Amino acid sequence: MRGARSPACALHRLARLTVLTVLAVIVLPTPGAVVARAAPPCPEAPADGPLSGAPDKSCIDPSLTLAGPVSPPQVTLPELDSAGQRAVGEPAGETDASVPPPHPLASPTAVGLPALGGRFLIVNQHGGLFHQADADLAENAAYAAWLGAGAIRVFATDNNALQAWDGRRVGQRIVEWAPRLRAHRLRLVVALVNNHRPVPGEAAESAGWMDGYYQLLLPFYRGTWRQAYLRFTRDVITTVRDQNALDVIAAWELGNELHTQQSPGLFPVFVSAVVAEVRRLDESTPIWPGTMGANHLQPWDPRSPVARWLYCEAPVDAYTLHAYDWLSGDYPGDMPIHWDLDNIVSQPCPSGRRLPVVVEELGTSRALPGFYGAEDEEARLQLEQHQLRFVLGHPAVRAVGVWNGISPRVTEATYSDDRRGLTSYGPTGQGSGSCYGESATGEGATVARSFGPGAGQDAGLSSVSAADHSTVGTVASDTVASDLAVRGISTIPELAAPRCRLEQLLRALPSFRSGTLP
Repeated sequence: MRGARSPACALHRLARLTVLTVLAVIVLPTPGAVVARAAPPCPEAPADGPLSGAPDKSCIDPSLTLAGPVSPPQVTLPELDSAGQRAVGEPAGETDASVPPPHPLASPTAVGLPALGGRFLIVNQHGGLFHQADADLAENAAYAAWLGAGAIRVFATDNNALQAWDGRRVGQRIVEWAPRLRAHRLRLVVALVNNHRPVPGEAAESAGWMDGYYQLLLPFYRGTWRQAYLRFTRDVITTVRDQNALDVIAAWELGNELHTQQSPGLFPVFVSAVVAEVRRLDESTPIWPGTMGANHLQPWDPRSPVARWLYCEAPVDAYTLHAYDWLSGDYPGDMPIHWDLDNIVSQPCPSGRRLPVVVEELGTSRALPGFYGAEDEEARLQLEQHQLRFVLGHPAVRAVGVWNGISPRVTEATYSDDRRGLTSYGPTGQGSGSCYGESATGEGATVARSFGPGAGQDAGLSSVSAADHSTVGTVASDTVASDLAVRGISTIPELAAPRCRLEQLLRALPSFRSGTLP
């Protein structure tokens, strides 16, 4: 999250031209609830703006907003074809017989990434290393394990409390967390820098305002990375390595949402050089790029040669994607990842290489103008399910990451996000409604809340064809029910809070991946 998205903002403006297509499949609560307004440009900031004032959110076009009182709408999401477009003239199936067999890679025997212990879920806790209380570290590990995660994704630079820790201190914090991570069979994906928070001591010309965001600029990628960033990276990795904690690292990530959109051809040079430096320190831990997608690397090119190089040739171990509010090819949210899934990773590489695709950030905004308001969490939850169906329906996708999966029991709220992710659910956007918060007993909690017989019926389990990304009906599924039971999760009450229901869906990701989706 928090990438420069001027191309994506333009996509939002383009989406206004096709919004009638999208709204044709959305039943809004009352006639005339959608009001068109002039779209302001993406926010600009002074070139000399203070670092602490750097915007922390993505640019969302507010030109379509819901006006007046909003009651929970009934929403029919579009069927999806392989290009992320609505399948025209293809009716939803009504029985189990209408469900095509899943892709072989999406069979129940398929496993997640080895780096995640064979699991499918990554929990993003971007400020996880910087919590002051050790108890919060323990609690966040327990919560991630309760969700069924294989890894927690953290950033090595602090964009919230602005703590300027050097690489040795960051590495030491990983070492301190390691016993808790091992106890819960968790690892860390460590983004070595956040695009919006340079490492301490970074050269002044390396970062500045661009497209309304404070971020790393071309001088960093052209060479200044060899100074503070490289020193910081070496200190983090050697501290972890020398204290025998590399076993808790799922992947070193070059950075969160790095890109050189003003000079796309520079990015492969940068990636190759940095990977070579990391490999001198750590020969075996996987290295991920931490990139968002083709449109972030090379704007407006659905078949980006840079993205294709990253997938087919780059010396990395996964192809990463980030997406929020993805509704369809006509309304792709802040990143058109269907370009990547249908163009970049679906064509065979000349070498035969097939990298796993990790959608390491996937989620929704608390309010999505033109689709739902902040008070309508039912529609938001439907969009969460819709996105999961889409990405997990692609055979190359081996893991997904939920944004801001901080335990509701931590004492420090500094790293909560009130706009996106699990911490933005609830009436006030403060993350209320968690099942874990009602049932867990501190750091040792490993069992889900039990709802008991008769507490509610499994409210419609949709199945998906992994081969064509199309939802094909709403059918009951003993497979999912059995999987939930094995994991200690009984049926999910329809009246449970939306955050609780999303948590339970995340816990059932093995069933999602097998082609049977709640």
